[in-house]
Amino acid sequence: MAERSLSDRVILIVQRQWVVSQTLTSAFEAEGARVLRATSADSGRSLIEQFDLACAVLDSGSGDLCRMLKGKGTPFVMYTGREVIEGECAVAPVIKKPAVLQDVVVLVPRLL
Repeated sequence: MAERSLSDRVILIVQRQWVVSQTLTSAFEAEGARVLRATSADSGRSLIEQFDLACAVLDSGSGDLCRMLKGKGTPFVMYTGREVIEGECAVAPVIKKPAVLQDVVVLVPRLL
């Protein structure tokens, strides 16, 4: 189980695949987090601008989002199937798909 520090924290999940997004959402909500979901960088961008996020879990193709989150001081983790992460996203911890989703949930409180 993740630490209780996820309780009432706002977590952004940007994943193209609905099933991955839904499974992550359920895991974070079970730990008390409030989850915002986006299926693309474009929709994720507006959520970053509108909400005070505790953390974000991003898929590949999120370079602009990584830059925005870094600028706001918001931690993020890459949950992706890509072998190599480049650019702005390369500074983030990477959890390679397919991984146990609990690994993602446990990592987030460590970033806060």
